[in-house]
Amino acid sequence: NAPTGATGEYTNVAEITASDQFDPNSTPDNDDGDQSENDEANFTVTPQTADLSIAKAVSAATPNVGDVVTFSITLTNSGSVTATGVAVEDILPAGYSNPINATSTSSTGTFVLGTA
Repeated sequence: NAPTGATGEYTNVAEITASDQFDPNSTPDNDDGDQSENDEANFTVTPQTADLSIAKAVSAATPNVGDVVTFSITLTNSGSVTATGVAVEDILPAGYSNPINATSTSSTGTFVLGTA
């Protein structure tokens, strides 16, 4: 399952809980939670995850009316797996002309010109 952030959610514990024979260095079914005895053990699995972040910059923060401005969007994945099915939307608000000759330079993915 996807991580929830709960403490120990991927820690799996095994313990000897019963034995018909005497074991001088083991007390079955006395798990104290730290797995410090030889009759108990644990293992924590760390699932791989994506860690997406987005940054946006503009070529001119205070342009004159009619000037062309360029927005740059950078999507970064700092996670341990390739992120798939990712979509980014950037809709121009009122005040901007429709980018009739808009272009995109992308290392991966596609650019779709649309209207809002």
